[in-house]
This record gives sequence, C-alpha cells and structure tokens, in this order.
Amino acid sequence: MKKIAIITTKWNTDFVTPCVEGCVARLKEKTISDDEIEIITVPGAVEIPLTAKMLAKTGNYKAIIGIALVYGGGIYRHEFVAASVVDQIIKLSSELELPILSSVLTPVSIDMKKQNEVDFYTAHMRGKGEEVADACMETLAVLANIK
Repeated sequence: MKKIAIITTKWNTDFVTPCVEGCVARLKEKTISDDEIEIITVPGAVEIPLTAKMLAKTGNYKAIIGIALVYGGGIYRHEFVAASVVDQIIKLSSELELPILSSVLTPVSIDMKKQNEVDFYTAHMRGKGEEVADACMETLAVLANIK
C-alpha cells in the first residue's frame, strides 16, 4: 500500500499545525485511512524538498505534500526561502513523475501581538490544508486516467 506523506516543519507550528490538521481531515473525508498517511517533521521549509526527494525514491508514496509557513520576522528573506522551496517542489514533482504538492506559504506579515491576525492566519492555514488535500486527490485521479 502506497502512502501519502505530509512533510511539515517545526517552525511556526501555531499556523502549520492547523494546516496539517485540515489536510489530514480532508484526506480522511476522501477515504484515505490513517495507515495511508505518514507525517514527517523537518526543522524548516528548506528541508522539505530534499526530504520529499528521498521519500519519493523509496517508491512507498503515491503523493507527497509539503506544509510550512515562512514569514518575515525582521529579516527580509522569507520570500526567497518560500519561493526556493516551492520552485524545488515543482521541479521534483516533474522530474520524479510523482505528485509533490505545496502548501508552503508566506504572508506579507503577521503581527503576533494582534489576536485578530493570529486567528485569521490560523483559520486560513487550516483551509489551505484542506485545499492541498483536495489538489492531491484530484491530481492522483487525473494521473490514474493517464497511465
């Protein structure tokens, strides 16, 4: 039985965890069992592409989903990090001919002192988890009709 891997990060878990939860819940709604879902935690977003590549090489996965939230914390680099990670995910998916999807997001800013912003991004990330699960299942269905 091939699994769906979800690679998540240790950074920004206040937002990443709801995204993972939304993704897992939606996958289960789509009849994916707990046994078919594997969650792998890496330090940060930049570790997602290599981990995805190594997982893909095992042949044990039918899809891989990367989840992270990268935002500016005073040093302007978050856009570069997120863009690099997403670029690598897209490249790997094409090269390895395996659905590798991304919910690696970078908001313009989050003021952690404003509860309304924290609440907004928490809910937003849960929705993004549901969206990436939907995209995963739709992609698998499309590819199944091609082979």
